[in-house]
Amino acid sequence: MKSALRRQVLRNLTTDLIKHGRLETTMPRAKELRRLVDKMITLGKRGGEHERHQIEAYLYQPKAVVPLLMDTYAKRFSTRPGGFTRIIPIGNRLGDHAPMAVIEILNTEQPENEVSFSYLVRSLATMQLKEETKIVNKALAPTPAEDSVYTDKRSFKKALDEHRSKEKFALKIKKAMKNANLSAEQLQDIVDRDMERAKMLHDKESSKRVHSFAKATWPENTPTLE
Repeated sequence: MKSALRRQVLRNLTTDLIKHGRLETTMPRAKELRRLVDKMITLGKRGGEHERHQIEAYLYQPKAVVPLLMDTYAKRFSTRPGGFTRIIPIGNRLGDHAPMAVIEILNTEQPENEVSFSYLVRSLATMQLKEETKIVNKALAPTPAEDSVYTDKRSFKKALDEHRSKEKFALKIKKAMKNANLSAEQLQDIVDRDMERAKMLHDKESSKRVHSFAKATWPENTPTLE
C-alpha cells in the first residue's frame, strides 16, 4: 500500500475507533492503531489549543471527535499515563487467512461493556453448559484431582500445565470482577443469563434447520412444528 493511501486508511480507522470505541480489523493495523489512538488521547488530555489543532489536522470529523478526546476520554483516563486500548485476537479471516483482532478503547467507568468481559462471560457460560453446574466459584479456586494416577512424566506434565492454565484463568476472572466491581454471585447471575440466551439461540437455530429439512422433504404438505 502506498504511503499516502496508507495514511488515509489509518486516519479513517483512528477516527472511527475514537467515535465508536471499538472496531474489527487486521492484527497489524490494530497494533498501528493502538499507537495512534494513544497519541490522540494523550493530546486530548493535555487540553491546550495547540493540541486541539494537532488533533483537527490529523483526524476526520473534528466536530464529533475533538469533544470526545478533550472531554470524555480526558476525564476517563485522567489518572492513567498510557495504555488506553486493548487488542483481542479473534482468529483468522476466511479467504486470505489474515489474523484478525478487535481493538477497543478501555471503559474504566463500565468495564462490563467491554468485549473482553463479554468473551470471559461466554467462556464461563460454555464451561457451565459442559459441566452442568455453577461454574464461577469452581473456576475461581481450581484444585488438582487428588485421586489422579500418572503413568509417566508426560501425563504428569500435561496435568500440571492444565492446572496452571486454570490458575491463570482464575486470575483473569478476579481481575475482571475487581474492574467491574462485581461479586462472585453477581458474576454467576450474568453467566446464567448468558447461558439461557445461548440456549434460546441454539434451540431457535435447531428448529429452523428442522423446518428447512421438512420443507425440502415435503414441499407440498409441510408439517407444522409446534
